[in-house]
Order: sequence, then C-alpha cells, then structure tokens
Amino acid sequence: MLKLNENRDETLVEEVNNAMVALASRINRKIKNCNDLEEEKLKQMVININEKAEYGFGIVEYTKWAFGAKGVDKSYIDAKGEKHFTAVYQRYRDNEWDSLPRKRFEILKVVDEGNRFEFYFDEDTLLPIYTGYDAPIYIIENNKENKITHDVKQFYYYRVKGEVIVSSTVDLVIGTPITLKRDPRKKALILNIFIDGLSQKLLEEYGGMEKLMPKTYEYFENGIYFENAYSTSEWTYPSMASYFQGLYATESKLFSPDLGHALRNEYKTIMEIFHDAGYYTAKIDGDWRSTPAYGYDKGTERILFKRGSVASEIICQAMEHIATFKETNQFLWIVLANLHDVADGLELSPCVQKDLSLTIRSCDNTKDDSTSVKKSYNETLRERYIKQISYVDTYLGMLFSFLKDNFGDNEVLVSVVSDHGQGYLVEPNKHFLSDYRTKVPVLLRGVSEKRLYAPELVSILDYPAMICKAADIEYKEKTTSHVPMILGGESERQYVYAESLHPGDPYQVMIKDESCQCFFSSHMPVSFDGFINLSEEDIFYIHDLEGNLVSDEEKENYYLNIIQKHIAPYINYKV
Repeated sequence: MLKLNENRDETLVEEVNNAMVALASRINRKIKNCNDLEEEKLKQMVININEKAEYGFGIVEYTKWAFGAKGVDKSYIDAKGEKHFTAVYQRYRDNEWDSLPRKRFEILKVVDEGNRFEFYFDEDTLLPIYTGYDAPIYIIENNKENKITHDVKQFYYYRVKGEVIVSSTVDLVIGTPITLKRDPRKKALILNIFIDGLSQKLLEEYGGMEKLMPKTYEYFENGIYFENAYSTSEWTYPSMASYFQGLYATESKLFSPDLGHALRNEYKTIMEIFHDAGYYTAKIDGDWRSTPAYGYDKGTERILFKRGSVASEIICQAMEHIATFKETNQFLWIVLANLHDVADGLELSPCVQKDLSLTIRSCDNTKDDSTSVKKSYNETLRERYIKQISYVDTYLGMLFSFLKDNFGDNEVLVSVVSDHGQGYLVEPNKHFLSDYRTKVPVLLRGVSEKRLYAPELVSILDYPAMICKAADIEYKEKTTSHVPMILGGESERQYVYAESLHPGDPYQVMIKDESCQCFFSSHMPVSFDGFINLSEEDIFYIHDLEGNLVSDEEKENYYLNIIQKHIAPYINYKV
C-alpha cells in the first residue's frame, strides 16, 4: 500500500520545502515585529486583543492590529483598497450603554471625509451621512436648503435626487450613495442564511428537517434539498472561507486559531462577485471568526456586526435591512449562531427551558471547557441541541413569513447552509470527521417550482459556483467550486474531501465518493506553522456506505494519492 511520504517527486519535495521555509520565515518576522514575543506570549496577546473591541474586529496581521490601526468612529482601508468607516449602530437605544465589546457596529463603504460635497443623482438615492460633532448638516437639494441636526454619532440615511450639496462646519463622512432602482433582470433579493453548527446527520436521525425544523421545511417546498452536502472542515474559521471563496483550508490558509489569516486577495469573495454584478451587498453577523478583519468586508457595502448576536437580533435586523433597501437588488448574508450556546454551557431561552427535563437541566457542563467541535459524546447536550434547533426554526419562520409578504416567488433566491456539526453528537467509536461533524444541510429556494431532493455529492466549497449559477452570473474564479448537475452542471462531483488541519491536533481526513468513505489520521500533531508530520503509526481505513470495512489495495492507493496531492505543500518530508 502506498504511504503518503513514499513515491514522491523529488523536485516537488524541494519546491515544497523551500515554500515552507519561506512561510516559517514570514511567521518568525511577524513574531519579531511584536517585540520578540515568544510563541506562547504571542498566543496570549491574540487572546487579549480579541477581547478589546477598540483594537478592531478580529486578529489578522499582528503588527497592524495590535496597536489599534482600526477602531470605532474611524475609517480604514480594506485589503482591496476600498475605504470603510465604522460607527456604533443605533447609539440612541440601549446599545449606548453596552460595554464596548458588545456594541453593534455599522461598517459602510464610504466616498470620503470632508465638510463639503456636491452630487447629481438621476434616480432617487439614499445618502448615508455621519458626523462625530455637535454641528448641523446642510443638505441643499435642487436649490432648497435643509438644516439637519444629528443627536448622536452614527450613520443616517437621506433620500435625495437631482443636484445635491452637503456641507457642514465640521468634517462629515459620506457613505457610498445607494441608487433606489431595481434591475428587473436580477433577483430583487438573494438571502443567504448561515446556521452555525447545524448537523444534517442529526436531522436525518430524527426524521428529517420536516420534524425538527418544520417552518424551514415548509418554506423550501419549492426548493432544492441537497441530501449529501459536506463541509470542508470541522469548525467555522476555515469552513466560512470555503463558502466565500470556494477554497479548502490548505488553500485559504485559514486553519490556525492563533496565527490568523485573511481571505486571499487573488480570489474574489461571493460579496465581490455579486457587488460587481450590481447587487447591494451586506452582511449581518456576530461570529468572531468571520469578522471584517478576516477579509469579509471586501465587496461588502454594509456590515452590521455585534459579537455574540443571537437569532432574535439577527432576524430583526435582517428584516429591517431588507425593508430599508427593498428598492434595490440585494445580496444579504446573515449568520445565526444560537446552536453554539449549547456547547458553550449558556442558559437557553425560556421557551427552550420549558421543554427540558430536570435531568437535562442538571447536567454540569462547566468541567468541559473544550470547543463545541472537540467535545466528546454527550446525550444531555444532544437533547438540548435538538430543542435549540426548533427554537432557531421559530425565528426563521418569522423571516420566511416576512419574505412571502414582501416578495413574489420569482423575485427571491434564498439558501440555508451550515458549516459543521457538533462533537458531542459523535459516538466514541466513530472517526473524528464522521458524518455528525461533516454532513451539513444545504437548501436553495428560487430555482424550482416544486420540492426536489438532490442525492449527488456536494461540498460547501461548491457554494460560490452554485449561487452564481442560480443567479445567472458567470463564475470565473479558478477554484474547484463545482456546479451540481441539478443546477445545470456538466458532471457530478466525484468525491467530497473534509479535513482537520489544526495545530496541536492530528491531521485528519474524510473522503467520500459514490461507494465508499475513507478516513485518515496522522499519529503526530500538526505543528504550530501548519507542517503535517507523517509516520508509520498513521491510521487509514476504508468502509462502504453501510459501514463495512473494505480491503482493496487499488482503492487504498486511489484515496492516498488524493490525500498526498492535497497536502503536498504541508508535508514535512524531513521528519
């Protein structure tokens, strides 16, 4: 049987080693730029900075973020050279009294900062304006002057048309003007609903989505349900990148919780693609692993971000956003993170508590401080999780009712997706990357007049190509993002590949095709900088789709060749 570190091309080995030496050198330079901090001190600095909102929304480049290059009531330039401004959203409400890390921020692309601007708008336009000073703003629209006083420092939206002059005695921030006119050739609304940590395998075990999420199931009565969709990773940081850029963790480089990377500039995000196609792009989120700092601001006109936001907040903000910009063609991504509350040991909503027995409520989860994905099998957490899924579905039902009231079926394209399952759903005798962690729901409404089930294999990195195809937009990025045949693709995906590339843990792989599933686990852990150390103690096995072990040398070599090619730049051949 072929071993991953055998039969290798020596030229490739040299190239890989040179590339990894260069990577290690870059990492060392970053550490040296942070006052020669040792590795553990660097990790602690990352943790400390992450808790302080005045330093930014996440940690990417230490030399840039550690000293507060980005912050509240300030402008900044994203990785593509676009200017954004960050303000606290709705200061006049109780948000004003929240501690800084818990405030909701509104981040807008902006035209510029200054005290006088002249515009001419052919169509009705929303003009966002911000001032940080107690001074009136003068807006002259078609020779008629209007004096406006801001009570608080936040963006306000003004509807204008024709000749417009905006001025003040103090500096203003002008957001990108929003033309209030739809292109009838495009969808009025493309809404992407990301449910963090929803396991398709568990839904199947309990009778399908129609049992645990009936409101969602009903809304997708004329949609496509991808029955065999798989994540590329076991946690949000790398998986979210797969959705936005169609890349594996080995390609995006978003794998280390401590050495943060941003989305790659040479690949467009789905936000950039739809922005360029004429959509008003926005993101409403509270997940700290998909903050603007990680590159999710690229191509995004408006971001509402509040760390730890729950479904009740996100859904309400989403409906308000959709109503505000209803006269445009919208592309909106929202994140619902309530399922993480179960693993995090947080008390759930009263309407969830009422359905939990005292036995389930009395379970002590405080002793296990591991992340949700790493938690061991726990039936009590499973029961809480099931009830929490139904709770999320209740809020989704409100959103779906709102959509039905405001849009025709042919005007909207709506998806529901997830990034991973949960560790406490995986029984002890199962591989780390079993279906409870890697099989996720993917639903798409707006491309079919009846409910369709798609059994073909789908990877979450297919999402960019899928959503572009559904919106009749050409997907030009050079990735392995694949259009399923049910959406008009030329062929089915041959296999799905999920990996756990996490420093300090074994490198783990799950590959599934139409007949088998293979699993690989390295004996030695992944190093801090991403090297994968292989050995004779590595675990590799195959079973058929019924769970029976398969012994077939040809299949073994086939899967091992896939793994070897996939991780070639990360293999430490010198071990």
